[in-house]
Amino acid sequence: MSFLIDLYALDAVRRPALLPPAARQWLAETPIDNVSIAGASLDDYGLSIASFSNMAPDLAGVMASWVRHVVKPALSGRILPCDSATALAAIRLPAPPDATLATNIVAATALVHGLTLVTPYPEDYAHTGVPVLALWA
Repeated sequence: MSFLIDLYALDAVRRPALLPPAARQWLAETPIDNVSIAGASLDDYGLSIASFSNMAPDLAGVMASWVRHVVKPALSGRILPCDSATALAAIRLPAPPDATLATNIVAATALVHGLTLVTPYPEDYAHTGVPVLALWA
């Protein structure tokens, strides 16, 4: 089985000691070659880093360095762009009032590529029909 991790799962992986046991076990047992991330999630993570740069510059530096030196090399070739197929799939998904375009893009990325989405917030994707692995329950 292959997986797509969302922004929140990505951030949680940065601090493995804080992961719940099921998430730690999944992380230890899942080959990295079976894990991808949506480019949209990395874009959102970059926005988070930018927002921390004034409030907590040290944290922003740690996060940026982790993405540059750990995430991007580990997921090289598996950072999935929002191409035309993904964009079309995203706009066809239901859009409840609390859903964001980014949520639909991430869900559509998983659907287009036949991936199971790993997230601590499965309720964010319930409207999309994407298969979800919720290890934080």
